[in-house]
Amino acid sequence: MEHLLLDVFSADTSIKNPELDKLDYATYAKHVAESIVSNAPGEGIVFAVNGKWGTGKSTFLEFIKTNVKAAETAPIIIEFNPWWFSDKDSLIRGFFDTFSDELSKETDCPWRLIEDLKVLCNLITSIKLPSWYGRIASVLNWTLSQFRNDVPTLKSQIKNAIQRYNKKFLIVMDDLDRLTSDEVIEVIRLIKAIADFPNVMYLLAFDKEEASKAIGHRLNIDGHTYLEKIIQVPIDLPVLMSDDLSNMFISSLQAFLSRMPSVNFSNERWNDIYHQGIRNLITKPRDISRIMNALRVNYPPIMNEVDLVDFIFIEVIRLLYPSLYEVLRNNPNRFTGIEEGHNKQSAQVFHEEWLKKFEEDKKEILRSVMELVFPRLRSVWSNYVYSDQDEVQWRKDLRICSMEHYPIYFKFGVPTNQISNEEIRTLLAFTDSIEFEQALLKMSEGVMPDRTPRIRKVLIKFEDYVSDIPQQKLPMIIKILLNLSNEFITRDNQQAGFAVITSEYLVPRLIWRLIKEFEGDREKLLYEGFGLTTSLYVMFSIIDRIVEEEQKELNWFLNTMGLRGIVSRKIDELAQSGTLICQRRLPYILNRWEKISDINEPINWVLGWIEDDRNLLSFLMHFITPVSSQTLGSVNVHMSKSIDLKAINHYISLELIITRLNTISKDERLTQDEIEVIKLFNSSLSLSQESVIST
Repeated sequence: MEHLLLDVFSADTSIKNPELDKLDYATYAKHVAESIVSNAPGEGIVFAVNGKWGTGKSTFLEFIKTNVKAAETAPIIIEFNPWWFSDKDSLIRGFFDTFSDELSKETDCPWRLIEDLKVLCNLITSIKLPSWYGRIASVLNWTLSQFRNDVPTLKSQIKNAIQRYNKKFLIVMDDLDRLTSDEVIEVIRLIKAIADFPNVMYLLAFDKEEASKAIGHRLNIDGHTYLEKIIQVPIDLPVLMSDDLSNMFISSLQAFLSRMPSVNFSNERWNDIYHQGIRNLITKPRDISRIMNALRVNYPPIMNEVDLVDFIFIEVIRLLYPSLYEVLRNNPNRFTGIEEGHNKQSAQVFHEEWLKKFEEDKKEILRSVMELVFPRLRSVWSNYVYSDQDEVQWRKDLRICSMEHYPIYFKFGVPTNQISNEEIRTLLAFTDSIEFEQALLKMSEGVMPDRTPRIRKVLIKFEDYVSDIPQQKLPMIIKILLNLSNEFITRDNQQAGFAVITSEYLVPRLIWRLIKEFEGDREKLLYEGFGLTTSLYVMFSIIDRIVEEEQKELNWFLNTMGLRGIVSRKIDELAQSGTLICQRRLPYILNRWEKISDINEPINWVLGWIEDDRNLLSFLMHFITPVSSQTLGSVNVHMSKSIDLKAINHYISLELIITRLNTISKDERLTQDEIEVIKLFNSSLSLSQESVIST
């Protein structure tokens, strides 16, 4: 990844070589350079390039300078940056120091001319030697004050000396946009009243409208008229066509992507989003420079976690439309997932509110492209309806409209509460079953920072890659998941509190989806896989999903697939070993056992198991269910527990249990869990009896 971050950055710098011109500036710049070079000796003249901020004025100046330097009779080019200086005197001193330094590099330049320029600088500025210089300061300051009265004479001497020197100078001042209104005025005064020397030409670059406003506001005059008196040759940047900027952006983007490994990129989506949105949102070359710099920094670290098209779009919005970016960042629930019908009206009000803040020509552009990036908006602004399957696909494609991936686009990294796509891809790269199993176990250990068991996050993320797994790998992965299924469910149970979806649901769902993808001998795969699992719940859950999907009857399916033997044998082994009671979702397992065998088999097992008092309590624990309740008018949900008496009564008489619990409850050796299950049974029984009486 490191080499990706060493890509060439543009620190908002101009292009110097006209051969690299992407904006069709080079030809016009060459003509301007020829005019500068051919300017008659003796004339002082001011050229000014006018253009909005970020439209490429600096690049245009560089092209001019390149062509001027190439001329046989090229003037001496002097670069002066007025925005380095904070006040009038430092500006003047900086100018004369720069001018004098350049002259001193010319071996044939008269020494006296350089000295006169320095004296003129001191006379014009308010420089004084500090008082601690004593008597010398007083004498020198008095001497300078005498010369100040003769500034015109000294300036005339300098003009004559420059004219006799018979060389031309081109003083280039760029970035005047960065100056305050007072600083702009001081630069104009410097050019017009102080440094208006013969053979000295000026090449300025600024936004004429902004400069005129600054001058007009500061001096209370017509700024345009003021500038017209100063600038002899106004030059407007060539008008940038949409195609020019588009070519520049696409060229820069292609150069960037050529240095990247393969990326998640959809040409069809790119064409839609670029031509309907991004292309029309970029208005100047500086926009492109900023966007490309942002991509070079922010994209490589998360390139495997985001959709490139969506990421480019959101970076364009972040840099060019920051107010919309803040709306997006702070309201994920308004832009992700699918719109619920009953929320449509409030959603319309919300989205119209942020949209109305933009100018009319941008509203339709933003509305159109936002619908493409965030499909939920299409449901808000029209009657289009998306399904849950669409949402699954968005998540798989790493789209920003997926709630799971949304935060990554704004944090420039995978949230600590998520499993990265890179982790899953690394896992799936293992071809050896032992290595795959060890890697999966390690990845699934522990909890996330939000206390969610990691196994849940791994299973959910794994589902996004089901259709991408090669056929030859599917049997290995399915068998390993079946073998580890009970461990995964147990891990989740030990570390999880109340949750809607746990590994108990996710494990069989993932295995079922993998089986659906397998095109080989499913009968053999299921037989071998069921032989590995120790979770009857997972086994029956997978069977139920297949039966429902294929619309078959359970026993017919087991007989046809040759699975009845392995299923019955697994149940018998667990029942005889005394470990059937340890199975998760025991009521569900007993129900399925009834369906594939004689109904008396599970009942006989229950009656045999509960002969021991402590075993009766362990049996009852399996029928504890969570119950939620809510007081009228309250938003708080209260969670409690109950016991499913109806399900228990199917296997054993409640009267018998009541009699036995009265005796068992007196046992002082009972654990806290055993005491609680007795209380729950009694409270559930009381509620059941009250319900019957009230009825």
